[in-house]
Amino acid sequence: MYDNSRNLLDSKDVTINITQRTTQPNTMKTVLFIGDSLTFYQRIPDEFVRILTSNDTQSVIHDTISIYNVVKLAGRGWGNIQLIGTQKANYMGWVAQQYHEGMSGWAWANFNGSASPFYFGGHLDFNQYLTTHGFPNPDIIFIGLGWNDQKYVTEVSPGVFDVSNPISSARTFLSALTAQLPNTKIRLWTENVPGIHGGIGNHPYGAVEWADEHKNKLIQFAIAEGYKQLIKEFQNVGLVWSTAQIDSENSLQETNAPFNGRINDTEIRGKDYVHPADAGFFQIVDSLIADFVSLI
Repeated sequence: MYDNSRNLLDSKDVTINITQRTTQPNTMKTVLFIGDSLTFYQRIPDEFVRILTSNDTQSVIHDTISIYNVVKLAGRGWGNIQLIGTQKANYMGWVAQQYHEGMSGWAWANFNGSASPFYFGGHLDFNQYLTTHGFPNPDIIFIGLGWNDQKYVTEVSPGVFDVSNPISSARTFLSALTAQLPNTKIRLWTENVPGIHGGIGNHPYGAVEWADEHKNKLIQFAIAEGYKQLIKEFQNVGLVWSTAQIDSENSLQETNAPFNGRINDTEIRGKDYVHPADAGFFQIVDSLIADFVSLI
């Protein structure tokens, strides 16, 4: 990384492991998605299954919640892949297909509490969750949480954030999960950051705390770094750095709006930078599928 004067600021060596897989799994693979509104919006689990199992050809559709024309990748036509969960909802122009455990507005702490779908008999009991709903043991669990955990993050100095609270809640959840389902592979994915065209204050819930876009970016990066350290405590938990997969300049929810009340010409303006558009959701899926094929 260089500054504008071409001075080297930082560097890092990265190993890229390429897994070539063109055939479907030999046996059924069961996947569970756990998350917040990014999962609740339904695009991620649905597109994950569509790409892997459909025989669709590549096409272009209009984004259901933004201004873009979006590429839908061709399906692989695989079998032996199923999703489990209790949640499924048509939402914002999307007809739901797959089940999951996506809870809008939830953070890690919510999944540890009594309202959690995994809470039975006064504690987290994942085996009871599977038994109650007649689900098989999941081979892989993808977890996407972080945006709603920002309210538990404190700024200890300018640009420096204490994420110990959400990381502690994540540790509680993962400790129970890995102990009770020791053969399940678990992946945390890092969430998107706000875009560059403003408008984060237009979040449909009017959440004032989302109005500082730069601060939100730094908090999301801090949480992601916290995940990177946390997963070292668990043998079967990994990290998918989905944040880097999303084109945050062009793949979030945006509209064409007048520059101001006296100019009729328009500019691209964000209308909800908490949630991606279809394009951003699909990019998250791309990163998860890339990880999935390395696990099966």
